[in-house]
Amino acid sequence: MKKSQPQSIQFERVSNHTKFIFFTVAAVTSATVTGIVKGDVLYDTTSMIDKGTWDTGAQTFIGNSAFSGHLNDVQATDDFELDSSYEIENVTGDFGTIFGTPPAHGVLVELFEDSNGTPNESPAIAILSSDITVIPLDDVVGFPSFRLIVNLPKGAVSLDAGTWWISITPVDETENGDFFGQFGSTSGDFGNNTYSRNGGEDHGNGYPGPYSVNDWTLPPGVPHDPMDLAMKIEGTLVGEACPADLDGDGFVGTSDLLELFAAWGPNPESPADLDGDGSVSTSDLLELFANWGACPG
Repeated sequence: MKKSQPQSIQFERVSNHTKFIFFTVAAVTSATVTGIVKGDVLYDTTSMIDKGTWDTGAQTFIGNSAFSGHLNDVQATDDFELDSSYEIENVTGDFGTIFGTPPAHGVLVELFEDSNGTPNESPAIAILSSDITVIPLDDVVGFPSFRLIVNLPKGAVSLDAGTWWISITPVDETENGDFFGQFGSTSGDFGNNTYSRNGGEDHGNGYPGPYSVNDWTLPPGVPHDPMDLAMKIEGTLVGEACPADLDGDGFVGTSDLLELFAAWGPNPESPADLDGDGSVSTSDLLELFANWGACPG
């Protein structure tokens, strides 16, 4: 598994192992359209909400106390397949809430390696991102719902081909914080089951979650049929990727050069920041010229 490590601190809520958490500082924004980050769609079941084909959901939150009086932790994880190595750029999850407010402390994205058809107990990568775009969903289940698009730090998540498990968990540790339930469906031919755990021990607050388990298990109340959560994963192919092809036409040329000049200056979110130093400058221009012509593959 490939993974790079930008500036990081230990994620101290883990009891028996170390993982890392990367913070982004961008503010939460609202939007009515998708297409926040350029990347290939690697997995997408968000259409179950748009088409009204969702069947049930899975509780997934950290720090909630809205109805229980405790800081409960609950996580749900689902599997996806990669046929090549990809850098993951953003993930999306569809959630219902009680109060209709976005998570106060961001969204925890955890990636787990596969262990004989179930998620590994310990995450391979954990990122808490506050770079979130919130898209309200129309009255899906009779209470507030929205889509959270979580942008990940550039170069932070690179996964090899194979089966992976992902948990997209809103974090709201404020007093009487909001509840989040991620939409899911048991109708259709899906992969492995969705697994859940309360996380009370793993996340260190000492309160039991409603599932009363610390290991991954099938969530109570959900049929033991394969189930998918409503989520999307977007990324860029590693190795054969062509980052200098800014317009995505398979060729690095004049249009890409013009796009680079249009983004010139401090611009850490721009795809034209080819070297990832937070600014579009001469080094990016030289990299674009070095890749001039048809993209590999």
